[in-house]
Amino acid sequence: MIIAARGQRYDKAMKAKPQPDFHALMRPPHRASLPSELSARLRLLAQQEETPAARSEIEAALACPWWGLRVLAIRAIGHWAGGQGKAAAGDRAWLGERARRPLPDLRELWRLPHGDALRWQALETETARLALSPHVTEQDADWILDLWFAASQRFNGLHTALLSKLPPGPIEARLRREIDAGTPEGCEAALQLLTNRHHLAGRQEAFARLAANPDAAVAKRAHRLAVFVAERDAARGLKPATAGSAA
Repeated sequence: MIIAARGQRYDKAMKAKPQPDFHALMRPPHRASLPSELSARLRLLAQQEETPAARSEIEAALACPWWGLRVLAIRAIGHWAGGQGKAAAGDRAWLGERARRPLPDLRELWRLPHGDALRWQALETETARLALSPHVTEQDADWILDLWFAASQRFNGLHTALLSKLPPGPIEARLRREIDAGTPEGCEAALQLLTNRHHLAGRQEAFARLAANPDAAVAKRAHRLAVFVAERDAARGLKPATAGSAA
């Protein structure tokens, strides 16, 4: 908290006076405060509208060797992606390309030392997913759901960042297909989805179909989760969703 407060004070101080751009800051000689100055500059750009000059600075940050600066640059692109026109559409496509990158299982990442390149790569991907999430539409449903139904990807915050932004319709359609297919992997992903998404229509019926799966392990888990979800939703005062319910 102390470090965050210091960073906020530094950002305010940088805004209060004329600030050199990213290119100027990167020219030698470099001061010891260079990382803080570069970070403050990128945070400032993320709060401003896009201009050709600002775009040039962000592209320079994306090309720099420091992972933390690239993460801040991705956040700025996420801000610009909410605009209109070809540039914003290009930013959304750029974020989508990076958001599609598979992530290592979080349980594997936790075993890696701090500063490991794989940790930073994962953070870049997660940042792209978070930056893209306000701009998700139904057209993104296929690739987002493909990631969810890839077993190694369900433990990487995808539900919060992207999946929660999708309308119920495509999710319910994919659930029906996976339950019809009946594979253990698809059924496990479907069970987790049904457990976490209370607004999906026909959820209890889906649990009942999974509880009738020929695989005894799938059936047992489906029955247990159906009971758990029903009790949890009742305690929260949640009513079963009907067809066409909004997210």
